[in-house]
Amino acid sequence: MTANLKKNQLAAGRMLMVLTSTWLTGCAGQQAPAEPRVSFAHPLHCYTAKQCAAMWASAETTLERESGMKIRMVTDTRMVTYTETDYGRMYGEVRKWRSPDESDTTITAEFSCGHHPGCRPDTAVRQFNDTVRAAGQGY
Repeated sequence: MTANLKKNQLAAGRMLMVLTSTWLTGCAGQQAPAEPRVSFAHPLHCYTAKQCAAMWASAETTLERESGMKIRMVTDTRMVTYTETDYGRMYGEVRKWRSPDESDTTITAEFSCGHHPGCRPDTAVRQFNDTVRAAGQGY
């Protein structure tokens, strides 16, 4: 009986080693998902009511075009798109506020996306800024 007991213990030990090595091998092959990409805001400034209105109007259409997503909400100080998808579309948010001394208004855009390789939030901010800045020229 002791020979059978030793045989069973040895088999159980081998099974435990096989299961442990299988589990460790599975964990070693897994990598943490990449962090979502987020743009850095580069502020734009406008100085007159007409210039700010032209830039804010341009911001709405440009936000939708650059993000590839529909606008979910627009107020007089903020606009946002729907959440990004896995197909290279981005979440976008634009904010507008007056400086404390009311000498100018700042507009910023930020874009973020998941792990899709074609997603370029910093490029979207640059194109957004170029388009919105151009809408405000001449005022």
